[in-house]
Amino acid sequence: MNMKTMQKSAIKPIPSATNFNAPHKSSFLTRLFGFESQKVVANLRAENQELILMNQRNMEAIKTLSDQLADSLSFQQDQLKQVSERLKIVDTLPEKQDALHQKIMDTFDRATFFIQNASQDLVQSKAALLSSQNDFVESAGAIEIAEFMRNFLISNLLAKQIRLTVQLFIEDKANPKDIEPHLLKLQKNLQIVHHQNGQINFKLEKYNLRIEDSIFKPYAPETQTAEVTENCSQDEFFQIIKQAQKLGIFEESDKIKSLVIAETLPAISFFNREKSTWSVKRRAKVVILKPN
Repeated sequence: MNMKTMQKSAIKPIPSATNFNAPHKSSFLTRLFGFESQKVVANLRAENQELILMNQRNMEAIKTLSDQLADSLSFQQDQLKQVSERLKIVDTLPEKQDALHQKIMDTFDRATFFIQNASQDLVQSKAALLSSQNDFVESAGAIEIAEFMRNFLISNLLAKQIRLTVQLFIEDKANPKDIEPHLLKLQKNLQIVHHQNGQINFKLEKYNLRIEDSIFKPYAPETQTAEVTENCSQDEFFQIIKQAQKLGIFEESDKIKSLVIAETLPAISFFNREKSTWSVKRRAKVVILKPN
């Protein structure tokens, strides 16, 4: 039974009996039987009334079933639509699966490439770190040996002689002729120390390091730190500078306001590759001579 058939059946009522309330003519049998015929008619009326009520209930049940069937058909159509859309999606799944698989493989390849590069960078960084540590240990040892050699040379060849020469200039009884041999010897020893310092720095340049030569040179605040300051008169300081310029230790154009006459710890510089210049790594500890 289709929907239209059910709707027609639900609309078409069951034929009711004759309306007994309407006036009618009595037949011969009615007149013949009398009251018995009235009882039969009453029973027929009651049965007819019951049939009418049953017909009404059946019509309501049929209407309810019709509404439920309509809802069921609507739900079925919606489900069919959803199933159809999902079937379309399922049809496109192989292409999407291939694209997703290719994307996964590309991501895996890139991740593998990055991991390999990171591993190589890690190995290189580890090697660079070990090399830097070894260089640091070697450079620290080289600096220690270089400082010992330089301090030994300065202590034996320069420091005591510089102090003696300066002391002779400061004393009132000093004779320039007696001082000149000391200056010549000081100049010779200074040349020896310069040559040895050059050899030491040649070995230190392997580690981009250098020991600054500050003995008997003008005081440079950016490379040296005065621990002790000794003073002399203007005339005495002028004579020292004049004799030093005469021996070629300083240029005549140099304007010198102080001198390094002793050094307990030399200045150390390192080569700054970014600036391509030598920069001070450690200041020196020195004794400075200044005029009053």
